[in-house]
Amino acid sequence: MKHWLPFLLIFFIYPSLLIAQVDDDWDDRTEEEIAADKAAAAFWDDVYEDERKGLYVGLYVGALRSGNATARMYDGHGFDLDGTRHNFQNSWLNTYLNSILSSPAIGGDQVAQALGVDPGQWTFGPEDMPGQMVYNIAFSFGLQARYNFDAKNALLFNINLMRLTTNGLFTVESTATQPQNPANPGAINFVRPIAEFGIRGMEQRMGFQVGYQRILGDHEFFNWIVEGGVDLTIVRFDGNEIELGGQIIDITQVLNTFGQPLMGARNLTGAGVGVFGGFGGQIEAGGAWTIQLLYNPIFQNIALGSVASYGLHHMLGLRMIYNL
Repeated sequence: MKHWLPFLLIFFIYPSLLIAQVDDDWDDRTEEEIAADKAAAAFWDDVYEDERKGLYVGLYVGALRSGNATARMYDGHGFDLDGTRHNFQNSWLNTYLNSILSSPAIGGDQVAQALGVDPGQWTFGPEDMPGQMVYNIAFSFGLQARYNFDAKNALLFNINLMRLTTNGLFTVESTATQPQNPANPGAINFVRPIAEFGIRGMEQRMGFQVGYQRILGDHEFFNWIVEGGVDLTIVRFDGNEIELGGQIIDITQVLNTFGQPLMGARNLTGAGVGVFGGFGGQIEAGGAWTIQLLYNPIFQNIALGSVASYGLHHMLGLRMIYNL
């Protein structure tokens, strides 16, 4: 095999040298023509660069999968005017179930009605509070802008609007006695069946992004892109409600003993600061239109009331951008 190696190298390399020599021999242009061709190529490159420069504006449509750190603000504990979470005793959920919804002056024992038991034959304690609250995938809509310095480098300005919901479950335990055997009603068994009910929170977010985008490649139709920058997200608590016996009840409203609203909970606002990245593809749609499909991870610290935590959020969406 060692003896064949020089011959193999000659076999592959020598034809390449011959082809290169032939190409050079067939280039019968004069030096003036070669210089003119190079100048023309440089001219059209400059025209292309100039066409790509400038301001682009457009729309963004996508989806957000948020981290769940701030979702616990919607687990029924509620908060005071300073945004500090209540303990169980003065929590919104406990107040509504054990005081308002079980009051004879406000429609009778609505909790018992939902359970199908007699008034007072149920309990609700700290162990019945919702467990982990989870954000649902949210729709995102926004305005996008970028300034292209050339065909590959751009400065980004993005504003995205999102409305999130988060869901969980709480339980109520029945203390009603039930026949152990319907055929023998005299034999009764003390059981504590557990009923589950839904709780939901609503939240608004507005995200501002400033960053840098780089186009990878020179294809006239499709190229890969990467981006990164700084993200500022404004967060607003937008509601907390429960489902009980087919009713949707707003637990943020403070009621008197006659069921009349006294005041509503202050809608907290917070903010998150972090960084974002992005990876995707860019399609030249013809004319002045460009389409980008992007995945954007966002790492930030969102503070809402007394809850503040770093988390990773994920966005996937489509940008439709027009060159002004």
